[in-house]
Amino acid sequence: MHEWHVMWIGHSVHHSGEDYNMATGLRQGVVQPMMGWIFYIPLALLGLHPAPFRAHAQLNTLYMYWIHTDLVNRLPLGLEYIFNTPMAHRMHHRPPGNCNYAGMLIIWDRMFGTKGFLVLFQP
Repeated sequence: MHEWHVMWIGHSVHHSGEDYNMATGLRQGVVQPMMGWIFYIPLALLGLHPAPFRAHAQLNTLYMYWIHTDLVNRLPLGLEYIFNTPMAHRMHHRPPGNCNYAGMLIIWDRMFGTKGFLVLFQP
């Protein structure tokens, strides 16, 4: 969605807010739902029933809601090596924003080399 202009049209609304808060996780463009079904085509061709698609969409929305916060930094027990976290997702929303595309599992960004790390500077 971030690399292709046609998909960015629907997703840019999500990145347009001045504040980074939980409402950002719910802010979606009008066009975005019209494009989301494309990603489910391979699963439908494999014969999966539509009910899991709907469940996935709902769970994904809940997960995206909670990672759009400044209140949570690191997760315990090394969970941030597997799951996307608020700290990792903040890097995605900061300029240039071309990292940490993962929805729920940050392992995809680690595998494809798009994982960005938050660098804390001390004066």
